[in-house]
Amino acid sequence: MSMSAVIANLTGYKWDYCHFLWFLLPYILMTLCSRWVFWLIDHAGQAVMLFCTGTLYLASSWIISRYYDSWLYCHYPVYHILLVANMFFGLTIGAVMARMFLKGKSLTWRKLQGRNSLVVIIFLLSFVLRGQIHFEPINPFFCTFVVWLVLHLEFPQGIKNVFVELGNKSMLMWFLHGFLGVVLFSEYFAIIKNPVLSWCVWFAVTYIVAGILHPLVDIMAIKIKLR
Repeated sequence: MSMSAVIANLTGYKWDYCHFLWFLLPYILMTLCSRWVFWLIDHAGQAVMLFCTGTLYLASSWIISRYYDSWLYCHYPVYHILLVANMFFGLTIGAVMARMFLKGKSLTWRKLQGRNSLVVIIFLLSFVLRGQIHFEPINPFFCTFVVWLVLHLEFPQGIKNVFVELGNKSMLMWFLHGFLGVVLFSEYFAIIKNPVLSWCVWFAVTYIVAGILHPLVDIMAIKIKLR
């Protein structure tokens, strides 16, 4: 618990015990670069950016898979640069989909729209199929497919409001669950033997704490001009 170890784990530079923070620093760096990514999409074109970031994704994935244990594990600056490059493809896909939606273009297929039962069946089958395909480069495409499927589901407004509320706090809740449930209070987490009850309790705890911290996060985001 040296000060350097604490700082490294809190910033996501290293994850000696906070293993769930592996993507935190690349995620922060990608967020800070997002405005330039959007600018490039507007000026270079969507197809060009998808091709370039897709190539970066494949190249960085190959390097990480081949050299993480032998070299990258001891050279964190290079590893984080590769992780940032790896994430840009997903960011570009999301940005392109958002731009299409803002321009009034439909992102859904009419034959699936509102057919919740069929969408859920396809959703479950896609997860089963993905579990049988051990090929990591398809992850961004699979995630995009899942998002596309969810867009076809129709929910009552009340349920939509719940999803929006949880979505706004999901990142905080995930980190809090890691810090509170894994690092700081794991022995209390183990007291609750029933897995469903355990999940509900920790879900409630992380939601409450995230609600307390969320205004602070908003202030920080405004200060560094992310919002």
